[in-house]
Amino acid sequence: RLRKAPVTIRFVTNTTKECKRDLLERLMKLGFDITENEIFTSLTAARNLLEEKQVRPLLLVDDKALPDFTG
Repeated sequence: RLRKAPVTIRFVTNTTKECKRDLLERLMKLGFDITENEIFTSLTAARNLLEEKQVRPLLLVDDKALPDFTG
C-alpha cells in the first residue's frame, strides 16, 4: 500500500556497523522491496554532515561501515 501512496518511503536505522549495501542485501533477503537510496542510516547522516562541513575526518568505524565513506 505504501508503494501505491503518494509518499516518499525511507527505511531509517541507527546502525553503525554495516554499510548501506550490506543492510540492503540483508533486508532484501528478508523480503523487503527496497532500494539503497531508500535507506537512511546514522552513517548517512554522519557522511552528509562531513560533506556539508567539508572536512576530512579520521574514521574510527567498523571495517564493514567504510564503504559508506568512500570518496
